[in-house]
Amino acid sequence: ARPSLGIYPEDIGIFSTVLLPETFIFEDYSLLRRPNMNLDEQKSNFLHWSDKLKCKNEAQKIFNNTNVSDIFLNTSQNSSESTLLNVARLIKFNWENFLVNKYQHMQFNVVIGGENFDPSLTFYQI
Repeated sequence: ARPSLGIYPEDIGIFSTVLLPETFIFEDYSLLRRPNMNLDEQKSNFLHWSDKLKCKNEAQKIFNNTNVSDIFLNTSQNSSESTLLNVARLIKFNWENFLVNKYQHMQFNVVIGGENFDPSLTFYQI
């Protein structure tokens, strides 16, 4: 028998929303759905960045940026840099596969950035 890792099915269910993110298409761009903002606010935010940067790809990159520490509601301060980077790599791998399968007619870059102690991820169309 394998020893219990103390992981509950609910934990996997919650993290699956990170690995398989909810997205929507707006003006032909795939954007992350933010649960703390309504859809109209998100669209307005994307348009703001598009107008400001004069480039929808750059706006998409900013709009889809996610800090790993935010995913864990800022409970990651006790984690090592290597752990956070490994989590970022896991998310990146899953986002790449998710995007390829969901949007087969589009191509994406999924990028890890930010500081080592607080990596971030984003994706944008190429």
